[in-house]
Amino acid sequence: MLSFLGYMLFLETGLMIIPIVTAFYYKEVEIKAFIIAAFITYTIGFICYLAGKNADKFELKTSKGFSIVSTAWIMTTLLGSLPFIFGGTFNNITDAVFESVSGFTTTGATVIMSPESLAKSILLWRSLTHWFGGLGIIVMGMAILPNLAVRMHIYRAEVTGFDEETLFPDLKKSLQVLLKIYLSLSLFEFILLIFNDVNVFEALVHTMGTISTGGFSSKALSISSFSSVNMEIIIIIFMFLGGMNFNLLYQASERNFKKLFNDEELRLYIFIVILASLLITFNLYLQGYGELFKIMRDSFFQVVSFITTTGYITVNYDTWPSFARWILLVLMFTGASAGSTSGGIKLIRILVLFKKGKQELDSMLYPRSIRSIKVNNILVNEKISTGVLGFFFLYIVTFMVACLVLTSYGHDLISSVSAVAATLGNIGPGFELVGPRNTFQVFPDAAKWVLIICMLMGRLEIYTFLAFIYSKFNR
Repeated sequence: MLSFLGYMLFLETGLMIIPIVTAFYYKEVEIKAFIIAAFITYTIGFICYLAGKNADKFELKTSKGFSIVSTAWIMTTLLGSLPFIFGGTFNNITDAVFESVSGFTTTGATVIMSPESLAKSILLWRSLTHWFGGLGIIVMGMAILPNLAVRMHIYRAEVTGFDEETLFPDLKKSLQVLLKIYLSLSLFEFILLIFNDVNVFEALVHTMGTISTGGFSSKALSISSFSSVNMEIIIIIFMFLGGMNFNLLYQASERNFKKLFNDEELRLYIFIVILASLLITFNLYLQGYGELFKIMRDSFFQVVSFITTTGYITVNYDTWPSFARWILLVLMFTGASAGSTSGGIKLIRILVLFKKGKQELDSMLYPRSIRSIKVNNILVNEKISTGVLGFFFLYIVTFMVACLVLTSYGHDLISSVSAVAATLGNIGPGFELVGPRNTFQVFPDAAKWVLIICMLMGRLEIYTFLAFIYSKFNR
């Protein structure tokens, strides 16, 4: 466990070199903050590595995988807050940890009112935490680190449920292919943005925020600051791709389009995006919110942004009618595809829940019939369907408890509900006090720690984090 944690902290140290170079290039005083943070991170990583360098001699149980994953995420996000603390970005530790956790979990919730006032190295670090956490800290680490006998146990704890499918028998090869797809999409979007008159720095920041479905921007008004139709279209496309199952993206790259078109989750994904966008478009147009093409563009952008849990904005959707905002709120819970960089419940689970409900109705009408649940013509066994029901229950219970805590601080119901939904679903902005023109700075420190836990639980898909806490409680 310590050995793997040491490797992960070495990776994080390497990531900090990029903003160090950036700060040196722009002659920013924040270079000292990153050097100190990198030194501390490397030192802790080296100590962990030395303490556990003989880890391969021991067999690790699956249950310990949950501890490794949870500890790695907690340590990585805590140490990721050091540049914010030493650089003077925030006055207290809570805000620094909140921003770091929001970055690594690809939530995109922020306590910064004016990103334009920050040094470029700090802005780049925020985006790098997105990009590093998008494919998963652990997944990315296992794809490039030396062989580990415990790799499968860690992988199962990192990607729970339907995300466990691999492309090849060799897990490391599968992870490396997924990493190549991730890199290719990032490079492709970066080039497209540059060719559409977006400067190199802004293109880099928004590419990392799009592919990771994170949503951190260098502008307070997000994508709306650029007033570029081409940029909006490019980001819509890559947000959508980021919300697709990466296994399907690999099949598409291999020209296996039959599997792509036959995937039920992908069909549901496309259907929801089109339906939600059209419903919002008609609602806004009938109520006189402007010209049809502009309304349609904004509707599609926000729908894709919400369902992929990216959180980029092109319009102040908080001024939209209740019908349109309700659709966006529902999308905050659904999320996009399993095996993607998005958060939320995930559409594959929604699909299984719907089929499970239909199965129960059929059994009531035809008690002697035997009906199975299939997704993509593959039988969903009882263990998986029960796991989905358990996940949904825990998700809703966690949501309700967190909402109860936030409302206890005197905040209104809509703001509290959307703040929890936005952090638990790793989306970012919400409504009212945490809407597109506001930040999470409005909450007291204690409430922010609740939201920090929500972000971690959402990124680890509830089970991993709760299994970690539950094992410690039992001990």
